[in-house]
Amino acid sequence: MINKRLVGSLLSAGLLLSILAAVANKHSEELDQVCAEMDQLIGENKTDAKTEETLQKDMAILDTLSVSDIRRLRAKVAMVRFYAKTKNAERGAKAQAQLTKYMNEFISSSNLPDSVLTRGAVECDNLADIFVVRFYPFRGRDVKGKADARDFAVAEGLRLQALALYDRLPANNSVRLDAHRNIVFWYRHYGHDTAAKAQTDILAKLIGSNEPEKLFPAPPPCPACGMG
Repeated sequence: MINKRLVGSLLSAGLLLSILAAVANKHSEELDQVCAEMDQLIGENKTDAKTEETLQKDMAILDTLSVSDIRRLRAKVAMVRFYAKTKNAERGAKAQAQLTKYMNEFISSSNLPDSVLTRGAVECDNLADIFVVRFYPFRGRDVKGKADARDFAVAEGLRLQALALYDRLPANNSVRLDAHRNIVFWYRHYGHDTAAKAQTDILAKLIGSNEPEKLFPAPPPCPACGMG
């Protein structure tokens, strides 16, 4: 005999779970919209007070998310980008400090999937480009670049945080290995040979070889011109 009370309880519980799931999904969608708004404002290159007020309001909302939520990272990055554009040194330094503190927590967070680790690293690398752009060596070319010491220090901190995330990937992961190669090229390009040597040693341990052709293999031929 079917227990009608038990069936009724199960149906009520199922309905409640469905309602809670719907509410959670709606809230997540609203947070996505907040994050998208920040991206849009940064993309529009607006530097007025109203834009700053909106960004700070959105940041306060996204700052309630867990450390491992990539939307919170995107918001922190957006604030640094904004103050870099406005040339507001005081607020820019504060935004950078808040991002650094957050990233230290993000890097040490456990059970982050590879996709989140990679996305977080890409965000840091892209942000570093605002201060000192990356260098992608062309075939047969090795030109020393110039960078302001203060900007280089900020960019270096971001790139090392990106590398810390990449280093959470498996040792033989191609994305992780390329990240180490890229930072070697970057250090070399801006004349930081000691740091480049240290990163080369780390790369050698990862791949188990000091052979130049394995450390820095030639790029594949360009499909368009046939050159590397």
